[in-house]
Amino acid sequence: MLSIDPLTGNRAFISGGGVGAGPGLSIPSGFAVAGDDIFTTNYPYRQVLKVNLSTGDRSIFVQAPPDPQIPVDITFGPSGDLFMSTRDFDRVYRVDPLTGTVTQLSGRFVGTGPLLTQNGPAGIGVAADGTIFLAEDGLQAVLRIDPLTGNRTILSDAANGTGPIFANPQDLLVIGNVPEPSTIALAVLGLLTLVASRTLYLLRRGA
Repeated sequence: MLSIDPLTGNRAFISGGGVGAGPGLSIPSGFAVAGDDIFTTNYPYRQVLKVNLSTGDRSIFVQAPPDPQIPVDITFGPSGDLFMSTRDFDRVYRVDPLTGTVTQLSGRFVGTGPLLTQNGPAGIGVAADGTIFLAEDGLQAVLRIDPLTGNRTILSDAANGTGPIFANPQDLLVIGNVPEPSTIALAVLGLLTLVASRTLYLLRRGA
């Protein structure tokens, strides 16, 4: 895990690479920040790690549920809960920030609406009113998830909304407040560019 100086571009280890103690880091992907700690998914080990910014020390905050879940992305909601998208059994979870208790929020057997695909859940974001947005790679869509019921509706895909068609949605960030006008930033893999390249689309919700 690296830090990058925004002025010089210089890089330094925050954790891993000989910095900090605790479980090993392997393919960290999703990140969320709370106070002096960074939370990151530890993809192959099916964990969410808590990393102390001062020391780089790592501890297991969440071990994936008994089903073979693979944490993909995480984000904090306005109440302080951590939300986690997972693959393999295509579910979204709520994590208690104090106890680490994991509760399924949406996905297989929970909530109505479009079924999440096996390896589809990707970037996850939460608006100020608690509404959850999920980039779903298999559905090629951005979903809106009700935080109380887990019900899913399609916000944007090839058949919903206008503008450029996106493919392979990956990361997602909610900016601003809902229901006030807000922006959802969605990083996607560009089909007409190199596979390694990323394009940023802005999906705007009007008032």
